[in-house]
Amino acid sequence: MNTTPKSEILKATPPGLQEVVQTFRDKLGQELIGIAMFGSTARGEAHSDSDWDIFIVTRKLPSNPFERQILLRSLLPKRIGTKVSLLAKTEQEFEHRLLPVYLDIAIDAVILFDPQGYLERKFERIKEIMEREGLVRKRVRRTWVWVWKKSRGRDWELDWQ
Repeated sequence: MNTTPKSEILKATPPGLQEVVQTFRDKLGQELIGIAMFGSTARGEAHSDSDWDIFIVTRKLPSNPFERQILLRSLLPKRIGTKVSLLAKTEQEFEHRLLPVYLDIAIDAVILFDPQGYLERKFERIKEIMEREGLVRKRVRRTWVWVWKKSRGRDWELDWQ
């Protein structure tokens, strides 16, 4: 696991990332709640061909996933668009179910925009749930896997409680 402090990772963010954040801030305005980077770039493990995994929470988005991607991608600067992988949720969608991908995001997150501390609070809550439930992420060869400290069987689900 990379031990580079997140503040150092943020200082070393690829050129253009702050432009992406500012673009979403400008275009989404008050609808934008928060933006975080996750994945290999956030962990400090990126290679020259790595994309930027960006998680966005807003108050309003098209309900159709395809339309959502078209809208958000249309906001990106053309020269940067192909470097960005977007996961966008409304506040209600994010809080409705604790999806497995949120575990990775909470662990990796480098928060890029969070004026009200919403993402910080949610990511801390996810970490508390993982600790309580005995769920840890481990590296197996070249990938990350989630492992229970005590077996939970096949049918399990995490929730925000």
